[in-house]
Amino acid sequence: MLENDSRILVEMSRLDGDVVLFLKPAGIGSGLAQLPTEDDFNSSADVQSFQNRLSHHHIYTIASAETYYIGVYNNDVCMSNETYFNITVSIAAPNSTTSLCPLNCSHPNGSCIADNICQCQPGFGGNFCEGCECLHFSYAALNHCPHLIVPCMFVNAKNHLHS
Repeated sequence: MLENDSRILVEMSRLDGDVVLFLKPAGIGSGLAQLPTEDDFNSSADVQSFQNRLSHHHIYTIASAETYYIGVYNNDVCMSNETYFNITVSIAAPNSTTSLCPLNCSHPNGSCIADNICQCQPGFGGNFCEGCECLHFSYAALNHCPHLIVPCMFVNAKNHLHS
């Protein structure tokens, strides 16, 4: 059982399939109705990661219930594959100084300095330091960093960078 104000981070790494992650507090409904269903999509799912077809989903919450249910559903709409995924759950007690960040800020690319706040090392960027910053874009750079982040700039039709 969780203490109120415990911090919870549930992460899912999708290897294949069209899956969505849910985290639902117990006590909503009764019996099996407490388990997450597609009716809970807007209130209990990682909607943004699912809609953007990201391979990593996460839900962070501060506990208001003693029990939570984790659900993973294969939507089977965009990809009709078998589903393969890994789930990681991290819990920090209310008075703990441990910070919880998705992907552990892609360590060693970054450090978790507060819950859901990463400080990226030079050359890395993204919410969780999962991508490389590249000030001089080239398609060859994609060979070295498949998750390329080009901040405050755009590429024109001739692949030249402009700020």
